[in-house]
Amino acid sequence: MSPIRVLVLGMGRWGNRWLEALADIPGVALSGTAGGRVRVAADRLPKTDSYCHYRSFSEALDRCPADAVIITLPVRLHAEAITRAIEAGMHVLVEKPLVGTRQDLAAVLSARSGRPDIQVVVSQNYRHRPWARRARQQIASGILGEVRHISIRFSKAEILEGGRDQLQAPLLEDMCIHHLDLVRYLTGREAVEVFAIQHRAPWSRYSGMPGLEALITLDDGTMVNYSGTWAGRGPETSWDGEFVFHGEHGVLEVAEDKVALNGDPTAALLPQRIPNETDDLRAVFQSFHQAVDGHEVAETDVADNRSTVELLFAVEESLKSRRPAPVRA
Repeated sequence: MSPIRVLVLGMGRWGNRWLEALADIPGVALSGTAGGRVRVAADRLPKTDSYCHYRSFSEALDRCPADAVIITLPVRLHAEAITRAIEAGMHVLVEKPLVGTRQDLAAVLSARSGRPDIQVVVSQNYRHRPWARRARQQIASGILGEVRHISIRFSKAEILEGGRDQLQAPLLEDMCIHHLDLVRYLTGREAVEVFAIQHRAPWSRYSGMPGLEALITLDDGTMVNYSGTWAGRGPETSWDGEFVFHGEHGVLEVAEDKVALNGDPTAALLPQRIPNETDDLRAVFQSFHQAVDGHEVAETDVADNRSTVELLFAVEESLKSRRPAPVRA
């Protein structure tokens, strides 16, 4: 692939994770970083001669010469950073969730429509995990026949750093976007309606609501039951969660790094190691770089990811109204 100069905005945990991933990708040169503190060893960074660390993302976008930008800023700043990067002619790879409001979503889509030559891609990194790629292939192959019910379980103990302890809905705001996107990716279907409720265990150290139950209806009538908590006790699921696909010919189960058909892990898929975050990010960037080079639409382009964000918005609307909410097309 052709050489590419990259600017990373937001040097918190994820920004530094991205630097670790970029250090091992041939052809990538770091043009600049902005905000926070760079924690990756200097000799590991593939820097350009003009590399600079900027105080703010605005200053970086105004002054840094780069071909592409990776955005790991707080979600409330995503829309502004994306639109300014597009105006500067930079391709964009942004951490999920894409945006936090429909107003911001409209701003991003409007900016992108004026520059169709610019890639704007969302880092839905769980799609690149081996189990997800292979499970999707098996479901699409028809080995289960028609799938009409999917159950998803997620359970993790609290993680309070990074301001999560002050979030009103930690699971909804910071984690379940992965699982909602996986529903779309694994089934190839879109959600049309959702009914959701939140809950808080009395022992939780979060001030907000870390539990979420949601019933999602897909466009072919398939029902998805999502049950998650970020205040779990006892045995935990992986970050991926546990999936069970109920089909006319059997059941496909995903737990940890194993995928099993009707209880037999060798009947459909062999156990696959779940990669670490750096592996995920490296795969995401390589896919992004290929789209930039090939002038093609990326798998998680904003046009596709809009449907994941709209599903998240529908969950929020259902929680507020205490009624089922439609998912906007």
